[in-house]
Amino acid sequence: MAIQMRRGSAVDFNPSKMVPGEWAISQDNEKIYLCFTPGRVIEVGSVASILPYISEAEAWARGTKDGIPVQVSDPTYHNNSKYYAELAADSATNAATSETNAATSETNSEAWAVGTTDPSSPAYNNSAKDWAAVAQAIAGIGIATTTTAGIVKPDGDTITVDSDGTIHADNISIVGKKVVVS
Repeated sequence: MAIQMRRGSAVDFNPSKMVPGEWAISQDNEKIYLCFTPGRVIEVGSVASILPYISEAEAWARGTKDGIPVQVSDPTYHNNSKYYAELAADSATNAATSETNAATSETNSEAWAVGTTDPSSPAYNNSAKDWAAVAQAIAGIGIATTTTAGIVKPDGDTITVDSDGTIHADNISIVGKKVVVS
């Protein structure tokens, strides 16, 4: 089967000679015809009538109409290869930024947990490791004696402690070098 197409002047066009599936173009009036079955030929349109469709096809495919980028108000703006290519590029940029942010967060969380030797880091001298050492030092203090500082427990009668940690000595007087409880 051969691909056939007729062309010529409108005055020479004879639809009865067309075969099914054949196209015909009259070059002087720019009309387009299509034969479906013997004797059934329809006028599909003219070059002028299909030019808007060609422009729309360009807009849908490339994001331009007659070589000019389509505007946001154009229905083809969000549905063409150029738009989706830009979306893909933005997505790739966002993914790279997210990857960088994740790596930074990983580094920072490790610094907060185990400490860091970088003095510019907010975790420097303020990490969980540093605070653990402080807590251990506090917990390692023993009971106070007359020669060693340490933890004391007020008896609640002669020495009391307010909820804010203020210590009070009640009913006590000092006579010479001795404390006398009244």
